[in-house]
Amino acid sequence: MSIPLEVTNGNVTYSVRYIYSQAFAGCNGLTAVTIPNSVKLIYGYAFDGCSGLSLINIPDGVTQIGESAFRDCSNLTSVTIGSSITYIGITAFKNCSSLNSIQFNAKNCTYGGQNSSPFYGCDNITFFSFGDSVRTIPAFICYGLNGLTSITIGGSVDTIKNEAFYNCDHLTNIIFGASVAYIGNNAFAYCSNITNMHLRGSIPPTIQNNTFLLVPTNPDHHVYVPCNSASAYQNAAYWNLFSIEEEFPYSFSVTSSDITRGTVQVLHAPECNNLQAEVQANSYNGYHFVQWNDGDTNAHRYMVVVQDTAIQAEFSEGNIGVKDIISNETKIYVVDGRIVVDGLFDDNVRIFDMIGREIHNEKLSKGVYLVKIGNYPARRVVVIR
Repeated sequence: MSIPLEVTNGNVTYSVRYIYSQAFAGCNGLTAVTIPNSVKLIYGYAFDGCSGLSLINIPDGVTQIGESAFRDCSNLTSVTIGSSITYIGITAFKNCSSLNSIQFNAKNCTYGGQNSSPFYGCDNITFFSFGDSVRTIPAFICYGLNGLTSITIGGSVDTIKNEAFYNCDHLTNIIFGASVAYIGNNAFAYCSNITNMHLRGSIPPTIQNNTFLLVPTNPDHHVYVPCNSASAYQNAAYWNLFSIEEEFPYSFSVTSSDITRGTVQVLHAPECNNLQAEVQANSYNGYHFVQWNDGDTNAHRYMVVVQDTAIQAEFSEGNIGVKDIISNETKIYVVDGRIVVDGLFDDNVRIFDMIGREIHNEKLSKGVYLVKIGNYPARRVVVIR
C-alpha cells in the first residue's frame, strides 16, 4: 500500500502531512506500506498490531514517531529510520519479535522513555548501524537489547548519551566512528561480553568511570586505535584501564571477479608502519588475467593504501593472441600489442625476434618471437593476432 502525497476532498486538495493515531491499527492484512516524504508526523499507535508488515522505511521528511506507533508488528524484519527524526516515543517498536536489523539515520534524536528501549522485546535484533548523518545517539536507544551483537557507529557521531547501550549483554564488537568525542554515563555498562572495540579517532573520547562498567579490561579484550595514537589512549582517563593496540585504520579487500577463472593473493597487507600492499592475481589454465578494476594491468602489483580500498582482479577466457608452443605452465598472451607474462613486471621480460634482435614489447605484428623470462631459457611463442 502507498500512502498518497495528497488527497482531494471536493475542490480542495490537501497534502498528506500526518498519519493519525490508530489510522492502520490492527490491519493484519497490511504487508507493505510506502510513506511519502510529505508526512511529518506518525502519531501514536498508527500501525499498532499490523502483524503482516515486514519492512518499514521511514523517510527523511518524518520528524516524529509516536508512542507504540509500530508496536506488535510481529513480522517486521527491517527498519530504516530517516535523518530528520527528532523524537521517538516510548515502546514505538515494542515486541516486533522478528526485527533483526536497524539502520538509524536520525541526525539529532531524543527518545521519550527511560530505562527501556523503543525496541523493547525485539530480542532478535543482532545488528544496529548508525549512519553517517547521525550526530547524537539518544539515551536508552538500545537499552537492554539482549540479542544485539554488533554496532557500527558512523563517522559523524560525536556524542553517545547516557545508558544508550546499557546491559546489552551479548554485544561483542563495536566500531566507533572518528568523530566520537563524548560517551556518557553507563553508556555500555554491563555489556560484559564486549571483546573488541575499534576506535577510528586519534583523540580519545571523553568517558566516565562508569561508561564501561563491568566491561572486561584484561588483555583478551582489545581496544584497537589508529596508528600512532596508542600513547594518547594509554594516557587518557579510564581508557588506560584497557589493553590498547594500534591497527591500520582503513579496510582493504582483494577479490577475484570469477573464482572459476583465477584467484588472488595478498602477499603483504598494509599496516601502520608500511602503507604499501602487495597483491598477486593468478589465472587458471585456459584463462588469463586482464586487469584490476582500477585499470592497472600488472598481475603482480604494489599499491599504497591511504583510504578504504577494494580491488578486484578481472579474468578472461583464453590466452589472447598467442600460442605458447613450448609449455602451458606459464601464461603468455598479448594485450594491446604487448606480450604479457602473468605475475611478472616488464623488466623481467625481454622479447627477441627470430634473428636475435631485442625489440620493444609493444605493437607486435603477427609472427614468431622468443620470450626471455628472467634467467630462464627463452620460450618460443607465435603471435596470431
